[in-house]
Amino acid sequence: MAYEYYRLRDIKNKGTIVRTEGMTHHQYIPGEGWVESGILVRYFNDESDYYDLCDEISEEEALDAINKTREREIR
Repeated sequence: MAYEYYRLRDIKNKGTIVRTEGMTHHQYIPGEGWVESGILVRYFNDESDYYDLCDEISEEEALDAINKTREREIR
């Protein structure tokens, strides 16, 4: 099964990258890497304040965003 990637765009989590594989979700946390998380559930629940505040992105876009985050950590 292939990964799907999302970029969160609410104020608190703006720019966070989440990848999914079936029902398993991982969010990228700088300095830690991919960490299992249930954060994306809020973005798909139509009763949540976070509903639809994420965008599906390509793997290339996700990895580019992660690399930019890593570059900022090094500076």
